[in-house]
Amino acid sequence: QRFLSDGPSLGSGGGRGELMANELELLMLEYLIHTGCDGPAHSLKLHMRERAQKPAPWRPIGDGVRQRIYQQALDAFDAGLDEELFKLWEGYVPPLVRRRDRTCQKLEFYLHIYFAVYPLHANNRVRNAAGLGSSMERFKLYLESNGATLSATAEFLAYYALPYVPQLTEHPAFRELLTPGWAGALRLRVSDFLRNTPQLAAEPKLLTIYNSFASLSLEGEHGVPRNPVVEVTGDLNALKERLVESELRLVQAKQIAAQREAALHRASTDLLRVAADQQGKLTQVAGSDSPRSSQNRGAIKRAAELITALGLPTPVTA
Repeated sequence: QRFLSDGPSLGSGGGRGELMANELELLMLEYLIHTGCDGPAHSLKLHMRERAQKPAPWRPIGDGVRQRIYQQALDAFDAGLDEELFKLWEGYVPPLVRRRDRTCQKLEFYLHIYFAVYPLHANNRVRNAAGLGSSMERFKLYLESNGATLSATAEFLAYYALPYVPQLTEHPAFRELLTPGWAGALRLRVSDFLRNTPQLAAEPKLLTIYNSFASLSLEGEHGVPRNPVVEVTGDLNALKERLVESELRLVQAKQIAAQREAALHRASTDLLRVAADQQGKLTQVAGSDSPRSSQNRGAIKRAAELITALGLPTPVTA
């Protein structure tokens, strides 16, 4: 690729980037050995020795790199440069996206179709029928490898016969592939995919996981590793204990309030019973028409209303 060494690199400049690279390689080596991948583990060991003698910068990432990839991929598409486009595609579209993203898989299949027929395509300024044989051979290799995953899809099933069509320009099912309209529609879909795929020229997912793990192992007090998750868990447990203590205090307060309310109710009842008795006595002496008797009758009436409002039984006069 023309710009793989251009732009900022994650592992450039040594220091933390180089340390990170060494740790990641050791982690990958540990995993390969654990899973019994002896061949890849041996190759990784050789790579680590070479890297120790001659460090190489990591590939560049970022928005600027993404824009250059986008433009160079479209330029390679227009010029029919399949090797350059697929190097960009394989180098900067993560394998996980290529494996799981159905849109990505379909676009990759159609790109292989486009370059397979490109020697005879209307967009090709120098058409070369003799070059069709080699381009179809490359297409057959793709169908037998990565393209085999779509062999059971009705949308692509007919294209598995494409390498065996003798007169491509006259075939009613495939001659549309040679038109500028079909190529233009494919170019637009590729453009949209490259623009709207955030994983393009982004930090590798393994590196993101590593950085997230490293952030959970920052040094705390007395050199003990500080784990934010553990700290938050401890804070949560402390809050739970405080909540339990608050609930206990609330229960005790309710019990004290209930006791006070019961005592007040008993005192009020006793007081009202005395008032009722006094009302009975006043009623007995309120029969005369004297001013004193009129005052007694008014007091008796107010006392009776108070007793009724409080729900106490009205005393029976003699």
